[in-house]
Amino acid sequence: MSYRLKHNLDIRTTIGVLQKLNDQGRRVISVKELLCLSVPRIAHKEDVLNKLKEYSKVRKECNCNELSGVLGISRQTVYNWLDRGYLITNQYKKIQVIETYNYWLMKDIENETYRRKIKLWADIF
Repeated sequence: MSYRLKHNLDIRTTIGVLQKLNDQGRRVISVKELLCLSVPRIAHKEDVLNKLKEYSKVRKECNCNELSGVLGISRQTVYNWLDRGYLITNQYKKIQVIETYNYWLMKDIENETYRRKIKLWADIF
């Protein structure tokens, strides 16, 4: 199975992460670790997750306009999330609500694991 990386890295954050790792004597970092530490986060993620969970009980899929209205965010933010790979879509470009919710939960668990593992989270963010 192949994956396309659609995530954007914040250059300043990435440089900071790499500098901290270099200062700690680490010469190698996996792409997954770098992504977890450097990819921009979703603002007010807890509120958005709660709204997304509630909406998943009503609809299985939606379009960008519907999602922006439900979450109380701009359509441009939804399009940005699509470009960054934060939203799961089907072949018809419909956003899969419950799959997106589950993906975000999975990413939270991965990020927590790396925060504990690397122990430089507070210095960087």
